[in-house]
Amino acid sequence: MRRLVVCCGIAAFVFSGGLVLAKSKPKPAASGTAADAVVAKLQTSYGVPGAQFAAAVGGKIADAKSFGFADVAAKKPVTNTSVFLLASGSKPFTAMAIFTLIDSGKIAVTTKAFTYLGLHGPDKRLPNITIAELLNHSSGLNDNIHVTTSDPLDIAKAAAAKTLNFTPGQKQVYSNTGFNVLGAVIEKASGEKYQTYTQQHVFTPAGVTAAAANLAAPIPNAVKQYNKSKQPATNTIPLAGTPAGGWVMSATDIVKILVALDAGKIISAKSRAAMFGPLPSGLHPRSNGAYYGGGWDVVYHDSSGRLVYGKNGGTTGAYSWMEHDANGADFAELYNGGKSGQDAQWTTAKPIESALAK
Repeated sequence: MRRLVVCCGIAAFVFSGGLVLAKSKPKPAASGTAADAVVAKLQTSYGVPGAQFAAAVGGKIADAKSFGFADVAAKKPVTNTSVFLLASGSKPFTAMAIFTLIDSGKIAVTTKAFTYLGLHGPDKRLPNITIAELLNHSSGLNDNIHVTTSDPLDIAKAAAAKTLNFTPGQKQVYSNTGFNVLGAVIEKASGEKYQTYTQQHVFTPAGVTAAAANLAAPIPNAVKQYNKSKQPATNTIPLAGTPAGGWVMSATDIVKILVALDAGKIISAKSRAAMFGPLPSGLHPRSNGAYYGGGWDVVYHDSSGRLVYGKNGGTTGAYSWMEHDANGADFAELYNGGKSGQDAQWTTAKPIESALAK
């Protein structure tokens, strides 16, 4: 099934810049080698400095490869321990954090988010926005609201002062703001900072220790970001935007999290079913059958009833794609810029799915 490009991110890319294999790469399985061949063949078509790819088959890491440069001027190669900004690829982790709190009984999908946060505004529809509507982009909130602090509650306060774009639950329209509001809910329900709670309850169960939030401090092993002219790029993620788009990590760590999600190590089976469950009454899939799930841009079942889910992310100098395919394989691709990378979604995801099935 052909995927729909969704806002605030570009789904999957392949880049040029010369193949540079990481010194610490694990020995790839046969399926991983086939996927590498796909990436290596297509990378010369796109002008991007550096990239990472990782995949798991049967719940185990089958392959991890790195390509090109983390720092072009210094000729520093991308390695398997390099970390990339995920942009909107961060949203699934915020959704997982929300579902851990649902599992613990602290909130529910029916919890009215702004009422829970004690926030009010001029739009009388605001108090009706539920956690579920924030998760599946049916809240009616504006896409982006920027503030100058690192506190997601400040975005929630700014959002409360705005008029909604539509009645909650009426349709699905992408909203970064909605996920920053979820970050504020996580902080109130847990009593911890969003970043701390997500690291402890989402990343640690998956064995991920090198994830970082894209705030002010330099991040070890972070690749440089480049714009379409291949010049170093300035970060465009707002400070309070971590729940919507500020995590930094490697492709291998993303895959570890997907494997842990599949294995029930992060959220319960009931919550996982809710994350990918059918749309509520009144909402409808896109023309290709896919829809927004809880934190995911692409959710659908193939003709055999097998679940597929994926998430993209994109900002200047940072593009990401992660996917659980119909055969149960998990993979992730990360890039640090590109001239025409966003056009490559159609040429990578499906061939990689096929390669991982071999």
